[in-house]
Amino acid sequence: MRSNFSCAVTIQVLLDEMDKNDQLIGEVYSKGDILLQVISGQSKATVESELNQLEEDWAEFCQETLSVKGVIEETIQMWNEFEENRDKLAEWLGELERDHSEAFSGPANLEALKDKLEAKKVIACSVLIARESVRN
Repeated sequence: MRSNFSCAVTIQVLLDEMDKNDQLIGEVYSKGDILLQVISGQSKATVESELNQLEEDWAEFCQETLSVKGVIEETIQMWNEFEENRDKLAEWLGELERDHSEAFSGPANLEALKDKLEAKKVIACSVLIARESVRN
């Protein structure tokens, strides 16, 4: 969970930086417009072309950044759900193991169980014989 929080903070920091750069891009456009008023010819065409390319590139970058942010947030959400389900499964398996070990604390093989049953039968027979001899 801690790493997910750190990731979300990092994403927010990057988005804040993008907003700051948006202001810088605006300043570049303003300076470019001022420059376009005082130059002409091929230089003017080159500056216009560069400003247009910068605007397109920046818009594409901003759009891709928001898309990636959405994917990261969705991935973090899916990871959190995975961790929650993993923890629930581990807890359930632990309970199942405890229940199983409590129910079958003795030997797990059939031969040992038969031996215990025979021993109990012998004790039960001895008790019955002893009871009969007390009555008689």
